[in-house]
Amino acid sequence: MVTWTRSMVVALKILVVQFIIYLGLGLVGSALGAVALVAPLATLSPEDLAEIAQNPNAAMSLVFGPTLAFVGIVVLFSIIAAVLATAVLVKFVIDEAVRETRSIGQQLPPAPGP
Repeated sequence: MVTWTRSMVVALKILVVQFIIYLGLGLVGSALGAVALVAPLATLSPEDLAEIAQNPNAAMSLVFGPTLAFVGIVVLFSIIAAVLATAVLVKFVIDEAVRETRSIGQQLPPAPGP
């Protein structure tokens, strides 16, 4: 039978690995989303800015597309992180179950012969 200490060690391993996954993919997704949000604004010329100041619809179209791209990138990376974190949980639990099964098998006496 698995001890509580061993279970807590496995839970902490899972927590640390999932945290690293969420943090890493969160930072990458946010950075890519921020680039998608800022890049169109950084390429504007003074003439474009003057047109935007006169036409509010142009400003909305300029902001809506990059914002939609930012949200899409963040959602995509969130889904990827959730799937990877779930895979880590399953892997650690199965590895621990296999290890426990092998240790029980080693403790049992050999099966009697026919």
